[in-house]
Amino acid sequence: MKSNNLFLAILFCLLLVTSCSKDSEVQSSFPFDLTHTHLEETIVNFPQRTILKVVPEKEVESNTYSFQYELLSGEGTFVDEDEIPLAPKKFHAITGLSKTMYFVATKAGEAKVKITVQDSYKLSETIELTYDVSQNPFSIDFSTPTPETSINAKARVALSINNQGVDGITYERKFSITEGEGLLYPIGADQSIALESFTAIENGLHEFDVVFTATGTAKLQVVVKDSNGQEFTETLEFNVSNNPFSINFTAASNEASINAKTRVALTINNQGVDDITYERKFSITEGQGLLYPKGSNQNITLESFKAIENGLHEFDVVFTATGIAKLQVVVKDSNGQEFTETLEFDVSNNPYSLNFNASFTETYLQKPTPIELIVNNLGSDNTITYERKFSFTQGTGSIVFQNSNQSIALDDFAPIATGSSKFDVKFSSVGAATLEVTVKDSNGFTQSKSINFTVEDIEVSFSASLQSQEIFAEQANKVFFELAEINGFGGSYELKYVINSGNVSISYNNISLPPDTYRDVNIGNFFYDLATVSPGEVSITFTLKNQDGAEIEETVSFFVKEHELDFSFDVAMTESYTTQPVPMQFAISELPWASAPYTFKFYSNGVSTVTYNNVEYEPGQAIAIDNPNFDLEYTGLSLGEHNVSFLIENDRGITLSKPWTIEVLAPNFEYSAQSNYPFYSYSANQFGSSVSHAFLTHSIQPFGDDQTFKIKYEVVEGPSEIEIGFAADLVIPLAENALYDIAPGQTQWQFVAKVQPNVSVTIKFTVVSNTLVEHESTIQFLPAN
Repeated sequence: MKSNNLFLAILFCLLLVTSCSKDSEVQSSFPFDLTHTHLEETIVNFPQRTILKVVPEKEVESNTYSFQYELLSGEGTFVDEDEIPLAPKKFHAITGLSKTMYFVATKAGEAKVKITVQDSYKLSETIELTYDVSQNPFSIDFSTPTPETSINAKARVALSINNQGVDGITYERKFSITEGEGLLYPIGADQSIALESFTAIENGLHEFDVVFTATGTAKLQVVVKDSNGQEFTETLEFNVSNNPFSINFTAASNEASINAKTRVALTINNQGVDDITYERKFSITEGQGLLYPKGSNQNITLESFKAIENGLHEFDVVFTATGIAKLQVVVKDSNGQEFTETLEFDVSNNPYSLNFNASFTETYLQKPTPIELIVNNLGSDNTITYERKFSFTQGTGSIVFQNSNQSIALDDFAPIATGSSKFDVKFSSVGAATLEVTVKDSNGFTQSKSINFTVEDIEVSFSASLQSQEIFAEQANKVFFELAEINGFGGSYELKYVINSGNVSISYNNISLPPDTYRDVNIGNFFYDLATVSPGEVSITFTLKNQDGAEIEETVSFFVKEHELDFSFDVAMTESYTTQPVPMQFAISELPWASAPYTFKFYSNGVSTVTYNNVEYEPGQAIAIDNPNFDLEYTGLSLGEHNVSFLIENDRGITLSKPWTIEVLAPNFEYSAQSNYPFYSYSANQFGSSVSHAFLTHSIQPFGDDQTFKIKYEVVEGPSEIEIGFAADLVIPLAENALYDIAPGQTQWQFVAKVQPNVSVTIKFTVVSNTLVEHESTIQFLPAN
């Protein structure tokens, strides 16, 4: 009985514990709902945004959610915001109770997706999403404004791609000539487009030029497809024919004079499209003659096709024989069409008269003498033109238009109008002179008349003088000329020069004049510029020649000096210590001018350096000096007398050196020692001796840089029981005759003496520098009374 009761009691306790445990559990999983946001209508390969949200009855931080999806129909996949694909039938984490992703359909039609969301306790919910997937809408427009075109002519075509959907779609196009023959070009390009192959093209308007090379019906096809595989085809049909054109060939008159120009006009009328080219061929099928472009003296090659443009073209035909003459033209276009026209002319002669006279026949050299030429057309052909030619059959001279400086070319025919023409003749030779004029009409008939003159000489004054008789090299000089006519009226003169000695170049108005070459000069005053390079004697002979060849010589001479170079230097020191920089100030003077940069060097029998612009130089090193006034520092590095030589060179290679001496000493210093208390009082201690304290001050004044010092002491007189050390509350004893480092300036030591009464103490201190210079100081300590 007792055992049964015990069992019941134990069972009751277990039930009580279990009940308490269940009551203490915390619920972590709660039911939840799913919401979603998406557009059902989408486009192939377009990422359609889809937002999935979890709405739990209660949010528990420890509970997490994930989702998976499964395609029930259609084709596609979800990608995350970084466009990384999310695998189907695999759970993906949901962060923050919301997931933004994008559905990318790869096939048109309906796509159904089942999405399952579960929490970390496997509690799940499922929803289905539907997407209506269609292709991206786009259209093409393929057109031409000229379905009627000509062979080998450009016909404009326009292809317009109209994207009516989303961005990101790409396109390709392929052109084909499905009927006929031809090529397709981008606008303004000479390189044709490859046909029968797809090439990328952008959304929008694109224009091209198609050129068909055969007549008849031609068809141009384009195929455009997008990146989703959609494809559209359009075809344009053309009627290709020969380009219509006509020609008009006329003459100003069918009555022509021999060797006279008769104007003819050729008009090409293109009645079709542009880009057609033409060629023409002229022939004189009867008679003799030449054909010229209007206003040109270069005749056209006959019996040969040459390119010609659409429009009006004018020419001049010149027949060289009387009688009937025929001029024919053949015009053909680039398509092979050809037209021929012929003009017929009656060619005859035409009479004219000639008068030639002078205002006076006795004149001076270069004096303007008026002459008059009168040509009268005695015929009925007003199209006859005339030319005149002046020649000196005796003597020499020139002819200008009256009241003008415009000269007339001799021995050359030039056009002249009918009526009176007035000129001035200037003779350039003395004695008898004959001027002849020849007039030729456009038929080739010529007449000549002449006038005889007597020409007297003129007298000339010519001199040359220098600006300076002595100059420096590279310094400019001038030679001044005076050219005057005592009588006469402006003869013609030439001047040349020859360099007899020296090195000199001559120019006029900054133009270099070569030697032994004549150049024209005018009456009056003028000058030449002389430029010299090297020193020495310069001699130049100038020769003036007139129009008759008579010469006058003038010789000038001057001396060219070398540049004068000098320099000075200022230094305040005659001795220095090793490593001590010695400041120096230099001043360069040069005549005629300072010609920086200069080269500076120095040489020394001692070890030394020079510092310029913070740069250190060794003896013999070249230093570029940009300013005539400059500073530097000389530093001796070895003891003794330094014999220094300074050398300066200018840009012409002129050098000058000057000596300088300085004594370089070992760096020295001053040393003194003193005590603030040179007496001590005796007071007996248990040893029967006296103890006295005193402070010592060492003073070291260095002369020169980079010196270090050591000190020692020696007891010259007195007991040996003394202690010396650096000043401090606690004296650190220093050994006698031992060297210790000591700094320049003032240093305090402490002196402790253990002496007997009435005994003086004498101590000698010795300071030694790193250059082995020594200085001593002795202090005596006396007993106090």
